[in-house]
Amino acid sequence: MSAHVWLCEWDISLNRNRFRFYRALGRLKKELKLEGQMSTMSVLITRDEELARRVFYLASEFTPRVHLYKAEEVTRVTEKKDNNWGGSDARDAIPPNSSKPLVSLDDLKSVHWDAQFYDEHECAICGYKKLTSWKAELFKGPDVPICEDCKQEWERKREVTS
Repeated sequence: MSAHVWLCEWDISLNRNRFRFYRALGRLKKELKLEGQMSTMSVLITRDEELARRVFYLASEFTPRVHLYKAEEVTRVTEKKDNNWGGSDARDAIPPNSSKPLVSLDDLKSVHWDAQFYDEHECAICGYKKLTSWKAELFKGPDVPICEDCKQEWERKREVTS
């Protein structure tokens, strides 16, 4: 028997609706007496169906670009010997027949905003298709599109290593 998780993702423009949404999300967290820090990423992954649905309905008040998915939980591969494809992390666990490999945050040299580029693109880091204008320059290879969430994660990682 496999476990399921709920994914709720939203795309709220950088305007006052985004700030209102995160304030409302904070109130929901207090109401549900949830402990720990709530992510500011635009996705919630949880086993709690009620929480996923509440966040979905809350986000729906601020944007039409919100989705709720029920997915089979996948466990991250942590050791090379356990991974049939020879890699040591979840991105490497994609079967060799996949259409295109993903890049890691370590492959990014810089990230820049390109307003002319704004459209729905597949993020080269996470693989999700989202509205974005962010492009990442790689140490080797052409610029690739990345989503807001992965850009923020890249910035956080740079701050920690600096």
